[in-house]
Amino acid sequence: MRYAENTTVSASQTKYEIEKVLTNHGASHFATFTSPGEAKIGFRFKERNFLIPIPLPDPDDKVFTLTPEKRFERTPAQAKKAYEDEINRRWRCMLITVKSAVEMCEMGVFTIEQAFLAWTALPGGQTVGEALETQIDDACRGRGFLALMPAEKG
Repeated sequence: MRYAENTTVSASQTKYEIEKVLTNHGASHFATFTSPGEAKIGFRFKERNFLIPIPLPDPDDKVFTLTPEKRFERTPAQAKKAYEDEINRRWRCMLITVKSAVEMCEMGVFTIEQAFLAWTALPGGQTVGEALETQIDDACRGRGFLALMPAEKG
């Protein structure tokens, strides 16, 4: 079973919960952006802006339009419900991600800035993660793999 597969909590309620978790840790200036295929949570923490993407499925995907056995076509109402259930599940997944990152910050493992580094918004709208992804791929290909442990001295 996938995480939050049978959730009955709506995406809008989960958005509120995410905002509450982040607000309790000093975040402000919230926004939600939705476009075909993706939603984003935007917020500010101290002097930094963050954008967290949530990939959204295609509502016309057969996983929604056909029954799980993929033998029968669902009614439009059933397909819409299946799609909305998946949207709700994905928002719940993001909530647990945010909660666990914040919890690690409370334990002192890292700061909020470190926890959300990949989602730090840069001028121009790209995030740090998006900007560095290609560079990291190139570096890994050139070296074979990154060392997991620092080299021993002497």
